Amino acid sequence: MLALHGLWSRTRGLLFWAEDSDRPTRSSSLATRSARPHPFALPAERLADIHPGKPGVATLLLPSYRPAPLDSPELTRVVPRRGSRGEPSLLAWSVPTVTVDPAELGDPAEQVRYGASVVFLRAVVEFAEELAARGRVAPGLAGHIGGEGRRAVWRPVFTGPDAVARHGLVAAMPPVVRAEQAGPPGVAALTGTAGQEPGELLTDALAALVDRAVRDRL
Repeated sequence: MLALHGLWSRTRGLLFWAEDSDRPTRSSSLATRSARPHPFALPAERLADIHPGKPGVATLLLPSYRPAPLDSPELTRVVPRRGSRGEPSLLAWSVPTVTVDPAELGDPAEQVRYGASVVFLRAVVEFAEELAARGRVAPGLAGHIGGEGRRAVWRPVFTGPDAVARHGLVAAMPPVVRAEQAGPPGVAALTGTAGQEPGELLTDALAALVDRAVRDRL
């Protein structure tokens, strides 16, 4: 059984990763000072067979006990895992990913369960395409002021109902969408929170997706 999840990376865009219930449930290492390989994450090459994309690796902050991450609600096992004592905490795990085209959100594969993160990201893409279709965009510049690599972009404009819709998306963002570790190792353990701020991450995602949607229409 596979459970597939999505997240937004500020440097790479839309990433998919998946849990495989047939893989080992526990890590062979108990070290927590650095990210360990996720014990039951699907290898990137198998993931790319389901959703074509560029293979990579991401460090994700996931609810975990020391030996392993918790199963997501979408992952089903033939033999349930034994329960653990104590409270889970956020720990860093190295997870195989593929960077995919946003169109992959609308092309689900059979025999794969998709997490709430995929449903959410599909809604974000649809909102970006709707803004572009209604002309709720403005020209702008991206890149460092006074530096190399400045480029023209189309930015979303949020007023009235669109501003309300944006706030709704921020409030509805599943934690896994912002699970990529933003700070140095150990930050999650000290603060108890993931490093990606929902509003800032959604702003980054909508900026990239709206610019793409406008250029596709043009």
